Amino acid sequence: WKTQPRQPLSKRLATAEMMRAEGNDHFTAGRFKEALDEYGYALAMFKYEIANVARDQEAAELGDLGRGLGSEDLRKINKARVPCLLNSAAAKLKLAAAAAGEEEAPPGAPPPTPE
Repeated sequence: WKTQPRQPLSKRLATAEMMRAEGNDHFTAGRFKEALDEYGYALAMFKYEIANVARDQEAAELGDLGRGLGSEDLRKINKARVPCLLNSAAAKLKLAAAAAGEEEAPPGAPPPTPE
């Protein structure tokens, strides 16, 4: 997966979706650390784009592909990233609860579920 950020966006989007699904499987099985790892790998697929979002889009050079980030690309990236970010947060909550010796989420908090 470490060489994936240099692949075309369409391939990285598909890989990120696969990694999110793997993370969801781990989450459902109660393997929250492994789920968190998978979500992190999926997020790493877009490290060049995210690093360039704050810069001028027309001058952005993404990875070794030397192409700018279009508005449609950003929408696709966010569609892949946001569920991974939310699922990562849910996994972190579960890990924190386990570390604190809690069986369930704190009172009043809805139980996190992977998207």
